[in-house]
Amino acid sequence: MMMYIEKKTYEIECLSPVHVGNGRTLKAFEYLYDRKAQKVYFVDEGKWIAFLYRHKLIDDFSKYIRVISAAMGRKGPFRGEHVWEWLLKRGIPSAELRTLSATVSDVTTNNKLLDRGSLNDIARNVVTVDGMPYIPGSSIKGALRTGILYHVIKHEAKRYRKYWNELAHIMSTSCSAKDVKKTARKVADDIEKDVFQKLKISSDYKIPAAVQDSMRGLIVSDAHCIQQDHESVIVQKLDGTAKENKRNGQESALPIFRECIRPGTRLRCMISLDKSMMQEIGISSIHDALEMTKEFIQDGIQMQKQVFGHAYEMEFAMAEDADIILGGGTGFLTKSILYALAPSAKEGREITAKYLDLAFPGRGREKHRSAHEHVRYDRNLSPRTVKLARVGMDTSIMGLCYMHEVESC
Repeated sequence: MMMYIEKKTYEIECLSPVHVGNGRTLKAFEYLYDRKAQKVYFVDEGKWIAFLYRHKLIDDFSKYIRVISAAMGRKGPFRGEHVWEWLLKRGIPSAELRTLSATVSDVTTNNKLLDRGSLNDIARNVVTVDGMPYIPGSSIKGALRTGILYHVIKHEAKRYRKYWNELAHIMSTSCSAKDVKKTARKVADDIEKDVFQKLKISSDYKIPAAVQDSMRGLIVSDAHCIQQDHESVIVQKLDGTAKENKRNGQESALPIFRECIRPGTRLRCMISLDKSMMQEIGISSIHDALEMTKEFIQDGIQMQKQVFGHAYEMEFAMAEDADIILGGGTGFLTKSILYALAPSAKEGREITAKYLDLAFPGRGREKHRSAHEHVRYDRNLSPRTVKLARVGMDTSIMGLCYMHEVESC
């Protein structure tokens, strides 16, 4: 009897920092930052309120928040007094402050001009109820879906060229960001339907698109840590840039901070595949889906390597081991579907640059110009950045992960 359901357990190793945001960003007064030790203590809210009440600091803390609000509104790194320093000045021992934490993170900053760096808002990573970082199954499945989409388009380019022509036409005939975005959304939806809605279900009623989607046959569980040591790391946004008239690989460190799963962390998830559904899009095994995703990742890495490889030789060498890129802040790879649609890399770059300029206009007096002038400066690749993360002395491309099978069911 033919087995239509395949189930396997996979281990994911984070080769570089992985940030899967939980939708919450903490202000400078919502965490404790020990600048000397370069650690952030994310406080337990119950303990924090009890602490303020016990030390009769509730009114003083309210005043403190009003004072630092102005400093938090300025551009660049936060230069105000962090809560940790404010409390130490009031005679609170650092040992007591550490007891208020629910979870702890190491900090890496890129601004060498500041005294051991500073922090702004911090985007939190998803964690379980007991503070363990994990990667939602939906994030893993989303990455697999994108990889499969890329593979199908790349290997059946002529069939999907009509969608490229539709995008190219609106780019050449309209200067309206609204029109361009509307067309881009329509094209994206049409491609998704064309590639994935392959299940032929007979009914007298209208069948929802999700029910006809072949990807219903792929189920991915959340990936949980298998190590006891699960302290996260906070990294600063770091872009390797390739702007015209400036050396490729020049770094742009922005005052944006993300809590991440640290490199070396290992997690496990379960993947199950219904062959009867997935064969409709040319997938007969979980291995097929992973190989398509790896192809997508490595094609994007190679495109970036052509521009940035001389400046980040070690970083790209590490990226050769990646099977999948997970989480936010990964940049270019999310745009590379356009390159799969394009008749040539040159046309892909030109249309991507035009789209980005229309989608992200300047502000205030500069609103008539693009915020980042992609058409003007994206000479070799668009967008012209490689998204990096630095932990200590080690720099890597953001979100790299290696997957391998550890158990079959």
